[in-house]
Amino acid sequence: MAFHLKRKESVRKGVRRIALDQLDRARDELTDPQLDHGEAVHQARKRFKKIRAVLRLVRPVLGKSRYRRHNRTFRDLGRALSGPRDAEVMVETLDKLLGSGGHDPAPPVFTALRAHLEAQRNAWSAERGGELEARMAEVEQALAAARPALEHLPLKATGYDAVAPGLKRAYKRGRKALSRAVDDPGDEHFHELRKRVKDHWYHTRLLKKVWPGAMTCRADLLKDLSDLLGDDHDLAVFRSMLIEAPAGSLSAGERERLERLVAERQARLRERAVPLARRLYAEKPKHHTRRIAGYWAPWKRP
Repeated sequence: MAFHLKRKESVRKGVRRIALDQLDRARDELTDPQLDHGEAVHQARKRFKKIRAVLRLVRPVLGKSRYRRHNRTFRDLGRALSGPRDAEVMVETLDKLLGSGGHDPAPPVFTALRAHLEAQRNAWSAERGGELEARMAEVEQALAAARPALEHLPLKATGYDAVAPGLKRAYKRGRKALSRAVDDPGDEHFHELRKRVKDHWYHTRLLKKVWPGAMTCRADLLKDLSDLLGDDHDLAVFRSMLIEAPAGSLSAGERERLERLVAERQARLRERAVPLARRLYAEKPKHHTRRIAGYWAPWKRP
């Protein structure tokens, strides 16, 4: 089903439909024998993030305790499946990094590190494959148990009033995260910005039918920004991994060079991400929310 609210359905019905659709898709992917375990886990974790974004959109009218309970459920399910994807991302990040050196390409000496990362990934699959299958089954059962609560998800408001407070809150958090990342450009602040951008991206997609042209364009730009910040975060995790890399996989000079490549790549990513984020968060939260309200009214009454 479509990941957006529909004109001829109530917000409550739409929120339930979208959340349940993502839940059911995750269950199907985790039990699909045709899907590789790594891909199934990756897709399921994306579904959980979408469900959490839907919940954040209606958080103020859902109720604090109910929101926290549901959000915790899908957060923990995602964490339970994090292992194999994290191992794969480290290999992908090294490949991207070694291909981004420009005039100063990385030499083949880094093949030892790549071999180490591949060994970690393969060991995870070989030694913990059975554990992963059991964990996937447990998550699938947990999703079945969580479904009834989503089927009867209550909201304390209707129409645009049901989404406006959550939309404003999430957008405001994004602006604050951007300000912190610019003032103090540490990895943790850019990671927080990434999470807030992803929320805003999902919310824009959920509301895209209020004015498809404008909202789809904005969603595409937010996707670009999310990808830039996602690559930045992968590099930050990769740098942390270097500290724990075995001594035989890198010499001191090689480690220093790789860290320099990471820093240079992050700098380029942030040079692109910050101006784009400033444009996307240029409006004040109340102005952004009012503008979407202006789209909502004629959409509901064409």
